[in-house]
Amino acid sequence: MLLLTTVMAFLALVAEFARRGSVPARAAVIVVLGLATFFMLSAVLVVFATFWSRLRRKSGGIKGESPFAEHRPPPRLVQPEEPV
Repeated sequence: MLLLTTVMAFLALVAEFARRGSVPARAAVIVVLGLATFFMLSAVLVVFATFWSRLRRKSGGIKGESPFAEHRPPPRLVQPEEPV
């Protein structure tokens, strides 16, 4: 908790420098906000995809089997030979 408080205090200090007109501080704030936006959108997309897949699975749209699997072993293309 102390580490989180320290990081947030540092970010508030950088934001204050940006408000006062420091160009590097403004760039740092833009980068931090861009990264936060990226990770928030990624999290929202993951949650949406998770709920969508669970909804489809419960509705019977997705079965737990491979669409390519048949209920028998594949044909043997190379016949086994006897050891010499």
